[in-house]
Amino acid sequence: MENSQRTSEIRQQDVSRRDRQSAVQDGSCRDRQSAVQDGCDGERRTGMSDDALRGLLDILRQRGETVTTVESLTAGLISARIADIPGASDVMKRAYVTYCDEAKHEMVGVSRQTLETYTAVSAQTAQEMALGGARQAHAALCLAATGYAGPPSGPDDHFVGLVYLGCCYRGKVTVEEHHYQGSRNEVREAAREDALCLMADALAR
Repeated sequence: MENSQRTSEIRQQDVSRRDRQSAVQDGSCRDRQSAVQDGCDGERRTGMSDDALRGLLDILRQRGETVTTVESLTAGLISARIADIPGASDVMKRAYVTYCDEAKHEMVGVSRQTLETYTAVSAQTAQEMALGGARQAHAALCLAATGYAGPPSGPDDHFVGLVYLGCCYRGKVTVEEHHYQGSRNEVREAAREDALCLMADALAR
């Protein structure tokens, strides 16, 4: 895809784990997607409900479109959550776990220059992961996740919890920057849920 055809948007989300859960409960995720009212299950604080996710997959099915994922720190959590829904194979044909830089380059075409200049944990890399995944899988929608889940490597390691999420839908890419707090698994699970909210946002446009 030529650069002139790419449309991207970067949002900065400086939220802790608790802030993210509060936002879900208050309905900010639901406000972002009118197509599926209950995009995140705030009542149980467990993220997107099965019914809401099923609704998103139904939208893709009705449009004759597919979804894929390119995951680094989440290592398949996003695609696994989609696969929890019976019939997901109608709209998800493949997914990618690109845990190292070489995998990002080989599997979905993230440029080595981007990785060297901006590192694997950057908005630029998340954007290329989302674009490359959509291209490789011939999918209308691709969710991408890259970041530092922890634990800290030392007392001066301030990068833990930094996550970039990308969503490419019909060639338009949105990237969000998140700052999570919590354990390694809490960071990864929070990234998964916010990636699904990005999908809801894209399908509602």
